[in-house]
Amino acid sequence: MRLSFESGMLCGLEAGEFFLCYQPKYAKNGRDMTGMEALVRWRRGGEIIPPDKFIPFAEANGMILKLGDWVLREACRQNMSWQLEGLPPLQVSVNISARQLRDNDFVEKVESILRETRLAPAFLELEITESAIMSVSDDIVLKLLRLKELGISISIDDFGTGYSSLSYLKHLPVDKIKIDRSFVMDIVSDRDDAAIVDAIISIAHALDLCVIAEGVESKGQLDFLVSRKCTEFQGYYFSKPLIAEHFADLLRMREGALTGCSAGGSTVKSRPQQRQELAVPRAPSLYFVGEKGVSPSSEPMMEVAQLIHPVSPQDRIINVLSRFQLDMDLKVLPVVEGGAVVGIVNRSTFLEEHIIGRHGFGAHINHSKKIRDLMEPVKFAFEAATPVEEAAKILQPMISTLRIDNICVTSNGAYVGVIDVNRFIKAMTDIQILLAKGANPLTGLPGNTSIEREICRRLESGTPFDIAYLDIDNFKPFNDHYGFQKGDEVIKSLAEIMSATAASSPLAEVTFCGHIEATISS
Repeated sequence: MRLSFESGMLCGLEAGEFFLCYQPKYAKNGRDMTGMEALVRWRRGGEIIPPDKFIPFAEANGMILKLGDWVLREACRQNMSWQLEGLPPLQVSVNISARQLRDNDFVEKVESILRETRLAPAFLELEITESAIMSVSDDIVLKLLRLKELGISISIDDFGTGYSSLSYLKHLPVDKIKIDRSFVMDIVSDRDDAAIVDAIISIAHALDLCVIAEGVESKGQLDFLVSRKCTEFQGYYFSKPLIAEHFADLLRMREGALTGCSAGGSTVKSRPQQRQELAVPRAPSLYFVGEKGVSPSSEPMMEVAQLIHPVSPQDRIINVLSRFQLDMDLKVLPVVEGGAVVGIVNRSTFLEEHIIGRHGFGAHINHSKKIRDLMEPVKFAFEAATPVEEAAKILQPMISTLRIDNICVTSNGAYVGVIDVNRFIKAMTDIQILLAKGANPLTGLPGNTSIEREICRRLESGTPFDIAYLDIDNFKPFNDHYGFQKGDEVIKSLAEIMSATAASSPLAEVTFCGHIEATISS
């Protein structure tokens, strides 16, 4: 069998006999998908060969380097293809062998594959077995740190089977530990396995690491793990590994009901039914009445927002550094937890105050810091349906002290984007131009268009109101006799009297003055 596999693997790889299946990872409710693991299979003739049958041979003969490169490239390509299709973005996990990790060009290969497939590093997680971590060296530590600098997540697979020193876990740039299925299998009935799983979860929480249990096959196992505050779950209880077409169907099926997403530990989740209010209360829509009928007075905030994939409070400083380094136009990163915006990381402040070095000792200090320690509070978050004009009115008094690119946009309290400064300013400029067209330059009062707009707003609100109409009779003969200059003085004086009277009224806050421009046809 060994000779058969060794001779057949290279030909099989070139012939396209290998393919990937994807097993979803879930939150404890079984509905919120937190990621997926790419698992390689070999279709040889009419038989599907599982990885435990051929991976050992690939490790032994060095074929694992070619096969590993193909798996990584295909997983990244497929993930990016789904994102371009409009499916919810998820982080894909790829298993990396010890031999791949020892390859001198490994980090460069990962970088090259990310560039080739155009997948953002935040959507890639590399799983390294605990046994591979046991052979840790300065060279491997530096490789892992470089991968973290790119923004890639690192997890330790099969944790608990390698008898590794916990001091390694403390100093390595790891994001997750994955409890081996051999411990999960009997946690309900075996006290020793239950104790081991308890200890692993406790260690993970103490080190601020996520912990995922694989091989979950029953509700009893799930209930046990949930009661111990395990972070994520994977196994046949939720879903078996699916071929790419079926996994895409699963994503499409869930897309209608599951609409939230977050990167770097990406989560597809349902919008919260109730959430503590984070946003400015939704403002009523205003309307213009023009030649084309009634239309919204300004774009909703959602139209001037850009989706910047957020980071998590638990992410390390290296993740954010990588995002800023890879995208020179990126000015701000929102920090999101449970769908809600909990903070902001500004590029200028972050790079100036928190970066002390990317290599050696400085890198070790950086990777141990968490974003929750560095983020700034969010001062404003507008609901997506809030009109731009209403948002501008609220922001106007503080425009000199508030960074516009720090303002988030939410939907029912859940993060959906950050204000695109250029689009926001353009929308406001368009509104001001439109309003200027309706103003009278002589009196300074709003003109016909603005009067119609204000009347429509009050009609829509359902609030009773009165209209006082002042008509200047025989004004054309006055102009003809005394000249247009005198006529303008009269109009301006009347406008000043009306404005002063309105300002002194007890109803000054709701009083509105305008100037109707009449056209007299000869």
